[in-house]
Amino acid sequence: MEKLGIQALIVPNPSAGDAALWLALIQSQRLEINVSDALGRVLYSKAGLFQAGEAVVELPEGLVAGVYWVRVVDVYGNGLVIRWLVM
Repeated sequence: MEKLGIQALIVPNPSAGDAALWLALIQSQRLEINVSDALGRVLYSKAGLFQAGEAVVELPEGLVAGVYWVRVVDVYGNGLVIRWLVM
């Protein structure tokens, strides 16, 4: 998925629980990454300055099987959401 100069992909998706969020950024950006469950509860959050180029963020392990939403948001509140299926 690409939006706002950010390409993002969860690999593998679906997964058995261990997966990573792959990011490709056109420019350095301060981003917040959240993983939420189907009820909207934030289960994981990471914020920081990500440099232009590629970055990999390990997603949390040990989640029960289900659908999760990974949200990547910039400082202006713009973002993208990717569905992550944990089996």
